[in-house]
Amino acid sequence: MLNAGLGPPPLPPDGAEGDAVHLGPAPPFAPPNPQQLPLPPPAGAGLLPIVGHFDYAARYQDASTDPYNGDYAGLMNVFDVPAQGQATGPAQLITQVADSTVAGAPTAFLLLVANPSNPAAIGRIMCFHRVTKFPARLGSPSHWDNNFFAFSGNNSGPQVTTIAWRNDYFAQVNGGALIRIPTEQQADLEVSLAPPVDALGPYNNNDAGTETIRTRRAMVVPPKYIRLFLDAPLSPIRAYQLLRAATTVDGTTAALLPLSVWLRAAMTLSAGNAPSAVQGSGPTAPLADRDLHRFTWQSLTSDLPSVDPGTRANSGLQAVAVSLGTLVHEQRAARQDAARARDASSAPKGVETLFRTRLSKLMRLCRVNNNDDLPPVYTELANCKAKDTVQTMQDAIDFAAQDLHLGDSLVMTPALSKKILNVAWAMTSIDDIESGIHHFHVVQQSPEGMAAARHLVATHDLLHTEGTNLSLEDAERLASIQNASIPLTWPQARHTIGNLIVLCHVFLGAAHPLTLGLLTQFTLMAAKEVHLEYLAPPTSSTVPRHLLPAYFIRWNQLRFHQWFKNQQVSHGPIAVPVFNQILDNIELRQNWLPDFPTHFLPAAFLPAPTRPSPVSPSSGGRDQPSTANRTPASLAPSPTADRPANAIADNASYKETVFGRFKSMPGCTMAALRARWMAATPPVESPKTADGSRRRCLPYHVKGMCNSVCRKANDHVPGSETDDQILLTFCTAHWHL
Repeated sequence: MLNAGLGPPPLPPDGAEGDAVHLGPAPPFAPPNPQQLPLPPPAGAGLLPIVGHFDYAARYQDASTDPYNGDYAGLMNVFDVPAQGQATGPAQLITQVADSTVAGAPTAFLLLVANPSNPAAIGRIMCFHRVTKFPARLGSPSHWDNNFFAFSGNNSGPQVTTIAWRNDYFAQVNGGALIRIPTEQQADLEVSLAPPVDALGPYNNNDAGTETIRTRRAMVVPPKYIRLFLDAPLSPIRAYQLLRAATTVDGTTAALLPLSVWLRAAMTLSAGNAPSAVQGSGPTAPLADRDLHRFTWQSLTSDLPSVDPGTRANSGLQAVAVSLGTLVHEQRAARQDAARARDASSAPKGVETLFRTRLSKLMRLCRVNNNDDLPPVYTELANCKAKDTVQTMQDAIDFAAQDLHLGDSLVMTPALSKKILNVAWAMTSIDDIESGIHHFHVVQQSPEGMAAARHLVATHDLLHTEGTNLSLEDAERLASIQNASIPLTWPQARHTIGNLIVLCHVFLGAAHPLTLGLLTQFTLMAAKEVHLEYLAPPTSSTVPRHLLPAYFIRWNQLRFHQWFKNQQVSHGPIAVPVFNQILDNIELRQNWLPDFPTHFLPAAFLPAPTRPSPVSPSSGGRDQPSTANRTPASLAPSPTADRPANAIADNASYKETVFGRFKSMPGCTMAALRARWMAATPPVESPKTADGSRRRCLPYHVKGMCNSVCRKANDHVPGSETDDQILLTFCTAHWHL
C-alpha cells in the first residue's frame, strides 16, 4: 500500500535527519534494444515557461508543456512490446525516461496495484509520474545515489507523495509470454453490457474476439491523457472506458494502441479467474531523510515554481498580474459563453444559465479559470429539469462513491442540493453549524436513518410532480430534512470524512486540493483508528470520552469552513488546510480540542455534575432535538434567569417493563423517528395525556432521560396508568422505521 500521507513534510533543518531506507541495486536485465525514447527539445527551443501552475493536474493539462505536440506515435512505439521480435529493455528504458524527465517532458506511467489485504481481488489502476534518478554527488555520496523515484497522484500545495520506482516495472509480464485478451471491439461490447462487469475473461485459446499480446508491468501515458488517471485509483474497466472515450474524440486510437492493449490486459482475468497478469504489488514510499527531502523539493518546485513560498514572495507583481489576467479571462470567457448561448438557443445550456451571478464564486471555489473546466455535474444540472436536480446530484454521488470505494451512505437531500446550487459552502458564523456545507451535514447514518432520508427525498419528488400543489407547510417540512448531526464513534467519524470526500470529488473536482487533502486524511485515519478507539481526553478537559469523535470532526470542520470563507472572495488560490495536523497533535499530546457550541451538543451526552433545580412547567411544543438532529442556533434555548442551565433530566420512575423494548430497538433514534413521522401524511405527533392537558415527552418516558430545558418539562412527572397505556399504544403503532 502506498504512503498514507501526502508526501514529505517541509525540508528539515540541517543536521536533522530521519531514518533512511536503502533500496539496493537494481537486478540485471537483458541487453537493451537500440530504439530510443523521443526526447523533448532542449530548454528554450519550443517549451514555454511554466507560470501559474499550482498542481500537476494543471501543468499536464497545459498544452504548452507537451513536447510531443499531441503526436505520440513515436513515444508509444518505444514502450510497445511486439508479439515477435525484440523490445526495449527495462534498464535502458528507465534511463531514457529519467533523462526525458530532466529535459522537461511530462512522464507518467500506469500500474495495476493489488490490494495488500486481498491480493486475489481485482486491483486498481494507479498513476505515477515524474520518474527521476537521484544524482550521485562527487565527494558526498548518499545511499539514495542512482536510485529512481516518482510522484504518486497529484500534489497538494507543497506536498506530494514520493515513491521508489523500480526498473523492473518496465520488464515484460510473465517473462515475455503471450497473454490472451479481447480485441478492442470485443472489449467495447463486453464492458457495455448491463449489469456492468468488474473484469473480462478468462479466455481460452481460439476464443472469438480475442488476440494474443505481450506487454509490460507498467505502461506510459502520453502527456495529454495523464489527467484521466492522476486524481484517484480507478478500476481497470473504468480506466479503459475513459481512455476509449478520449481517444475516440481526439482521433488518436491507433497511436495509443499499446496503452489500449495494456488496459485490456489489466481488465482480463488469468486462468482460474486469477487477477490479471499485469497486476502486482505497488511501489513503496521510503522514509525520507534530509537528502531525499531536498531532492523531492527541488523536483517539485522545478515543475511547479508557484508552490515555492520564496518564489511567490519574490514575484508579487507577477502574482498580481496573473490574478488580474485570470480575472479578465474569467470575465471574457463568461461573456463569450453568454453570447454563444444567445446565438444558439437550441444548444445545450451552459452553467452560466444555472448560476448566473454566483458563477464567478463557484469558479473561485473550484479553482478554474473557465466555466468549461468546472466539474461535469454542473453541466448536467444546467440541462436537467428542476424536479430532477436532486436525482442528478445523487447519481453523480453514487458514481463517485463507487469509483472511490467509499460506500453508498451519502443521501442527497433537497436542502443540501439547494445549498450547492446557491454555492453556500461557508457557514454564516462558526457557531451556526446548521448553515453551510460541511462534515456535520454528511455524518454517516444508520441504514434506518438513510431509509428515512430517502423517503423524504421521494416525498420531495412527488410534490414536484406536475399537477401536485406544493404548499408552504410541505416546503417548510422538506427544508428541515438537512439538519446537522454529530458522529459518536470513530468509524462513524472516518466515514463522515469519506462522505465529504465524495461530495468534494463531485462538486469541487477530483483533482481539487481539498478533495485530495481529505482523501489523505481518510487513509491515514483508517490506519490509526485502532489507536483512536483508546484515545482519552486531555487531563485538563471536561469533554466526555464518547464525544471525542464529534470534537475531532469539529476541528476539521472549522478549517474546512475557513478555507471556503477565504477562497470565495479571493481571485488567487488559498492554501488548503493540512487536515493531518490534528493526528500529529493527538500523538504529541497537544491540546487539540476546539470550541464547540454547547447548544448543538445533545444534553443527554453532556456531563451533569449536579442535579438541576426544579423547572417551572412550560406549555406544549416539540421534543428537544436528539443526537442526530438539532434546532438551529437561533432557536436553541439558552440559560436565563427563568430557565436553569441545561443538564440531564433522568426519569427516576422509568417503567422498564413497559417501554424498555422500545428504548433498545436498534436504529430507532429520535432523529430517525422524527424524520419518518414528519414525512407521514398527516405528520405524526406525540400523544396527549388522557385529560388533554399536555403532550407526552417521548425521550423522558420512552428513552428514560431528557434534559432540564425541554419544552415539555411539565411532562417530566410519573404518568398515570391510563396515560401510560395511551403512550404504549402510540409506541406500538409508530415506534419503528
